[in-house]
Amino acid sequence: MKQILKEYVKIFSYAITGIVFVFASFYLIMNIYHMEEVSTTFSINVEEDSNYEEIKNKIETIEKYTSVSVNDRTGKADKEFLADLKSKLTYCNTALNNETFQELANKKTMSIKDVYNLKNVLSTNVINGCLIEQLHYLTYYDDKEGSSDGLTNYSEYIKLNIDTISSKLNYIDKDLLNNSSYYYNSSNATVSVMNKPQDMYEDLMTTYNQSASLIEMLAKWLYEEVGVTHD
Repeated sequence: MKQILKEYVKIFSYAITGIVFVFASFYLIMNIYHMEEVSTTFSINVEEDSNYEEIKNKIETIEKYTSVSVNDRTGKADKEFLADLKSKLTYCNTALNNETFQELANKKTMSIKDVYNLKNVLSTNVINGCLIEQLHYLTYYDDKEGSSDGLTNYSEYIKLNIDTISSKLNYIDKDLLNNSSYYYNSSNATVSVMNKPQDMYEDLMTTYNQSASLIEMLAKWLYEEVGVTHD
């Protein structure tokens, strides 16, 4: 009886080992296949990318606008408020002109990893680091701190833009994480995996450009409020 039980246990152990081996082999093959998919690249040419050129121009314009001296202001806004805003906008311009963005100038191809890195920079540096941490306070701007026709008129517009940009990035983020044919390896799913990174790159650059536009608008207000006397 003991011998029979031993044989049953041995057969059961072999069966379990075989099942584990089959599943391990399956997932190994699928991971190799998936790795090949996500390593696929697509071509880019920033010289023909209107978003890239506009962002680069806005970075230069913001630098010009934030080079003014708040000591010689011509508007009604408080000097300390303007100095603080200038500092925050300067920080934001540095966030826009980060290393990842600068590297786009030399890139000829992009992978899904590159798109993911660009998304992280846009999220961490620009949206969270600048729009939310540095500029969101302007959405409840107190008129007594500035001119009566100043940023108070822009508070709702600023809030709407920040909310819209954040929502767009959340959508892109979910799309990026779901961009996988890991479980559905049909030809249609594979085509989707190959094409989506380029679509998401374009969406990211559009969102990046919208962020730069908002920062440029605020920098222009600062420039006009202060005047054109430079440090």
